[in-house]
Amino acid sequence: MGVTNEPPESIQGARIDYVDDDLTERQRLIKNVLGFCKSDPSLDGRRFERALKLLEQAVSWCTLMAMDIKYLRRLNERLHNPSTMCDAYSDLYHCLKSVGELVYWFARDPTEPWNQGRVVIRNEAENNKAIMRDQGLCVTTHSPADEACHIVPLWTLKWLYSMDRFVSAWRVLFEYGTTFHIEDSFMSEDRDRENRVAERNIVDKCCNLICLSGQMRRCWEKGLFTFEPVGYCRRSKSAGKVSGLSSMLSSTSISDSTATTAHADSMPPTQEATAKARTPEANDEEASDLFNEGRMLQESDVDPGKEYGIVLRVRWLLKTTTLSSLMDSAPPLDTDPQDLQESWEELYEDLEGLSVLPKNGELIRIWAQDPQELPNWTALELRWTALRIHCLSGRANPEKYNPGFSDVDEQFWIDMADYLYVKDNKVAFEQLQARMDAYVYPD
Repeated sequence: MGVTNEPPESIQGARIDYVDDDLTERQRLIKNVLGFCKSDPSLDGRRFERALKLLEQAVSWCTLMAMDIKYLRRLNERLHNPSTMCDAYSDLYHCLKSVGELVYWFARDPTEPWNQGRVVIRNEAENNKAIMRDQGLCVTTHSPADEACHIVPLWTLKWLYSMDRFVSAWRVLFEYGTTFHIEDSFMSEDRDRENRVAERNIVDKCCNLICLSGQMRRCWEKGLFTFEPVGYCRRSKSAGKVSGLSSMLSSTSISDSTATTAHADSMPPTQEATAKARTPEANDEEASDLFNEGRMLQESDVDPGKEYGIVLRVRWLLKTTTLSSLMDSAPPLDTDPQDLQESWEELYEDLEGLSVLPKNGELIRIWAQDPQELPNWTALELRWTALRIHCLSGRANPEKYNPGFSDVDEQFWIDMADYLYVKDNKVAFEQLQARMDAYVYPD
């Protein structure tokens, strides 16, 4: 079969976090990090009230609990190194201060209308590419897809500059260089004279889209589930060339066997997936070859004789019931988040009795003829991180974290980008200059 259901820790490249580890090392690191930041004499004179308040709030516990364990180790090492201690403390502070914006980015219902912001028209050609890649089927249930859903929300294009100012603060959460990739891929706007967004911006490209059924789309919009990026798979290009129903199902595959996780083996029977069986193929053995240990596919990884897929793990997200927002007081640092979470039955109530659902922990593969059209690793990682933090803090109304975007602020930075393009047009240039002067020197 092209899909397995191994525990996450046995999959090469799978992330190990509070869902799957026994918490011993994580809790020790969290205590070390927060204890050092709050009281170590080395930071005397560098602490201030706002930072100390953040360190006592749920935002600190939720962020460190959701952080990839290797990045948590790195943060702890930097704090205890005299040459990097101050930078690490500053990085953590700025991250905690801006985590609410990360949560808002992914937790806000993407169907909610905006009263402000630029008009964004969906790219139908890219939408059609995603539908073709996924063969018009939901990647989790194989029922007909209702829509190709954006991973990074489409509304990002309304507020490119406003969102961009938060990105650098999140670098402690990710691999070095990831924030530059975020800015380049999701916030870039090197526009031409026709005012078109740069080609390298992938917010409305096929690689930021995943096809879902109507049921799964509603769960996606509510932030009730997401995909954990696990790794990549490959097979010879001839392996995908089959006919009929097998061809339809080979592009995106799910398993009909039982998934397991460390704390909750699966959802209750009423929440189990009713998955269509997949026709075995001659090269399924090769198709199950996982590689790229938890990292993006690089150009150097690609063999032109192979077809590539991305391996994702379905994660249903249980919220904690004792916290109501990131601003609450943090729970005791030895708390197991699983002890604070709602039951699977309570989550099922939020699902409104939906019957066709993938199991928690299900592995799926999405294949593409062009590796550039596979769902983007960084987009998936961002959503996976943001929604775990959101659920750990009780899945509050995301409007609590609304950064208050302003048309006036956004327009100023648009004008800055347009400055060189309109200087040949005297009237347009004078209008732009007047707007910029009014912004910088308000009455």
